[in-house]
Amino acid sequence: EVGTKATDGYTGTSVMLCSDMVTINDEVSCKGLKSGADYKIIGTLMDKATGPALLDAEGKPVTSEKTFTAQSAESVITVKFENVYIPYEVRDIVVFEKLYTDDDVLLAVHEDLEDLDQTVTRAVLETNASEETTGKADLEAYRAAYLEALIHANSLPITVDDSVERAARLEIETPKPPLDCL
Repeated sequence: EVGTKATDGYTGTSVMLCSDMVTINDEVSCKGLKSGADYKIIGTLMDKATGPALLDAEGKPVTSEKTFTAQSAESVITVKFENVYIPYEVRDIVVFEKLYTDDDVLLAVHEDLEDLDQTVTRAVLETNASEETTGKADLEAYRAAYLEALIHANSLPITVDDSVERAARLEIETPKPPLDCL
């Protein structure tokens, strides 16, 4: 049995930074393992809107692999997708996982496009903040508007709380994407 929780590598939440280069951590819980046996997990990034795997620059599916030795019947393994290019138009990324024995026998599959625990989301944001309403010039107005938008994000499968505010503060400190990302 395989369960999972995917998060953005920078925010630690299901909300991605609005960047075209992301890191996703997929915490995979495995049950029914044999202590001392070797296993392999292969994760694949999927575009929730269109269904197929995201492709890298060479046209191959974006995957990450982690081998491990089970310490007990239950193990939690983190599969990392580091510095992966995700086009801005991709809003929801779902991580699919497959668990194999060390000799490539498939043991379990966790592939559900509707599973929120497997999903990392790029927020759709709205704001009324502007240079006129904030009294700040250009970049500062943009940053203030961006922070307000993240704090008041809509269409997220989470409530606005400290994790969203943390994501917003991280966003302010990073280079900004094109405005169409918002």
